Amino acid sequence: MFATTHVLVSSGNISAVAIFAAGVIGALGARRRQRTDAIVPRDLRTAAHAIPMFVPDADELAALDADDHDATKRALQLLDTWSNCPRSLWRTVGMQGLRATRHEAGAVTTSQLILEGIVAHHVPSFDAWVVRDAADTAWFLSPEDEEPASSAIEMAARRAVTNAGLALLAHAWLPAEDFERLTARIEA
Repeated sequence: MFATTHVLVSSGNISAVAIFAAGVIGALGARRRQRTDAIVPRDLRTAAHAIPMFVPDADELAALDADDHDATKRALQLLDTWSNCPRSLWRTVGMQGLRATRHEAGAVTTSQLILEGIVAHHVPSFDAWVVRDAADTAWFLSPEDEEPASSAIEMAARRAVTNAGLALLAHAWLPAEDFERLTARIEA
């Protein structure tokens, strides 16, 4: 009987995750359609080639590589700054994130999911690893100036700073509203 209950709870969690993921994918599709409708003339929207694949030429690839290097540098500079910030400032960011309204929290979660998708598909995995590692290092190097807070506050702070670093890394592909939402929370 215990095993059956456990399976039901697990399948309930899976269906909740599936419903949430479908909602996020739907929101991304709606956002993409809004942008496409504003840019592409109506007669081209119905054509099979309405949204062509972007294939950069050699000059554009060189520019993208330079931008990737600059983006990594900006992300690491941000995290270096946060390694010198006291933990109380980190915790303030964490508390702000946890005090967000349901609407704000949903918007941040959507931006985080979009960021993770962009990082997975566009950012070199080594660069993403370096930024995530630098965020963890910044947390451990930051001076402890007060008693530790709850783990939820500390995890929210670390997640906010990590996502801001990744947003800087993926800035070239990240929609402006998501970039602003993820970086505005940690401006020190």
